[in-house]
Amino acid sequence: AIFYGLMSYNIAYSMCLMWLDGVIWLPIIILAIEKLAAGGKPYLLCVSYTFLFVSTYYISYMIGIFSCLYVLYIFVREGVAFLRKSFSFCVKFVGSVAVAAGLGAWLLIPTFFSLFEGKIGNASIVPENGINYELSRILNKFFIGAYDGITNNGTPFFYCGIIIFALFFGYFFIRSISVKEKIMTAVITVFIAASTYFYKIDIAWHVFQRPNWFPYRYFFLFGFIMVFTAAKAAAKFKEIPYASHIIFSLLTASYFVYVKNLPDSNLPKEQYDLSIKFLIITVLLLFFAVILLRLSQTRTRKPAFRIAGTVMLACFLAVAAAETYTNAGYIFAGLDRDHRYEIYEKHRDYKLLTESLATAAEKDAEGEFYRIGSGFQRTFNEPVALGYGGINHYSSSFNKNLNDFFKKMGFAQSWYWSSYAGSTAVTDALFSVKYVMSDAGISRLDDRGKIISWCSVPYEHYDTVTREDSAVLYRNPYAIMPCIAVSNNLKNFDWKSDSIESQNYLLNCMLDNDISYFKQLSKSNGDVFEERGDGYIEYSVQVKCSGPLYAYFPKGSGDTTMKIDGKYDITLFTGETDCVQFLGYYTAGETAKITLETSRVNTNGNVFYLLDESLFKEAVETLNDNALN
Repeated sequence: AIFYGLMSYNIAYSMCLMWLDGVIWLPIIILAIEKLAAGGKPYLLCVSYTFLFVSTYYISYMIGIFSCLYVLYIFVREGVAFLRKSFSFCVKFVGSVAVAAGLGAWLLIPTFFSLFEGKIGNASIVPENGINYELSRILNKFFIGAYDGITNNGTPFFYCGIIIFALFFGYFFIRSISVKEKIMTAVITVFIAASTYFYKIDIAWHVFQRPNWFPYRYFFLFGFIMVFTAAKAAAKFKEIPYASHIIFSLLTASYFVYVKNLPDSNLPKEQYDLSIKFLIITVLLLFFAVILLRLSQTRTRKPAFRIAGTVMLACFLAVAAAETYTNAGYIFAGLDRDHRYEIYEKHRDYKLLTESLATAAEKDAEGEFYRIGSGFQRTFNEPVALGYGGINHYSSSFNKNLNDFFKKMGFAQSWYWSSYAGSTAVTDALFSVKYVMSDAGISRLDDRGKIISWCSVPYEHYDTVTREDSAVLYRNPYAIMPCIAVSNNLKNFDWKSDSIESQNYLLNCMLDNDISYFKQLSKSNGDVFEERGDGYIEYSVQVKCSGPLYAYFPKGSGDTTMKIDGKYDITLFTGETDCVQFLGYYTAGETAKITLETSRVNTNGNVFYLLDESLFKEAVETLNDNALN
């Protein structure tokens, strides 16, 4: 149980708790199948599958495949004698799955249709050679604490514990276990391991969709079959030949030395030394256990042997705890290096701040519908976490049409997420974003690079609701109710050359008019002056009417910093800033200074737009007059 609960897969994938439900339910489901094979009732299996389907429909697909493999294993293990009751067994098994699926249909059916609106059907990148990794890359993964990442470049987490490896090896030398059962166990184990190597088999395990990070999500099945088989061997420890322990020790020690001495081995010496130490300790415990068993068989049973047996079990337990603890520590350290765990105090302060601002918005709204935007985020799903309506969202079961819509509207959108970054006064109005959180000093709550800030410019065209330190909650006076009657001309809407032009045309379609709410500012008409130098571009933008100023910079160098009037710094050309940029609110006659600083100037086609505040205000009033009560 210790090795199963703390195997490398569980530690590395601990950031995705929703998948670990399957790890919990798998042993119970296998127990239920065994009870069914023994002639028992299907109740446990039916209940287990129901909870599995509801708690983690994605992982349940993988456990479903494994369950079928295990049923095949039972047929092979039991042989001809089992065929007489095979029909009853199959009816109960299939019936349990069907009943469980029916009980979970309220979730499974809409989820199925939702997936077809998003992830299912999207193209995946297929490796040219049809394999996921070179075999040499997994040689280190059998050492304690082995970690090479959780991105798509990572390899499977094979490590389950040296005692588990030793008992799994000894299982194949137990004579009372039939050869056909051993062969079937080996086939299932090798099949799961080989699935990670061959792309087409691997992708089939993932519902034929390439995972976005956290590859080989089904590989807990390998850990289970290893631990399950080792448990069987432990139950028949007396039958394991003594020579098998010696053979295992020599083979494992030789393997460790071979991998360590490979020219391209990047195994840290500390982890190599620990693996050797735990191997020696495990081998010594196994030999002491063997000696104790031999003595207990040749002498009259005495309390001393019972005490010695208890001490031996306690030693195994202590070694198991120490080994899994050490292994987990190295994997957590690897995760921290790659992705940085958050400091609790900073996270708490950030949560208290955003909760306070969200509460202030709720109180100010007085029961009316609203959404909240923010110029910063720690995660994409903060609206869900804090319980308010928002734009930010990340989900593997994304709606591809919705994500595509946000992208075309000028928002930052990539992979499975959509962000509030890229919003304008027009999108805020149309999407009922009545409140916006802003904090120019949000970095004070982040010392590990977890907070992303894409806009620290004040929203001076909005009203201030409250302030907390440098944080401000703004109220949008132009927010439109979510249900409004608009012109039938809306059906003629189509996308324009850029997001701002599309927003302008959308307003015109809704109001059945032809007005330039956004004014494009350019060098040709004397609105924009450009100066290029060594490592910088400076734009001087002349503002002829009052309103918020926006820009879009097509992707360029990844190390570009934008300065607005020499005060506000924004890193451009990241996923979260590949969108419309809010540059601030300006009154007629002012000049905005926009400077792009980069080691390699590589950006062209930059455009600036000014929203005419007076015209926009009239449009909002007309739309709100047509709101449905």
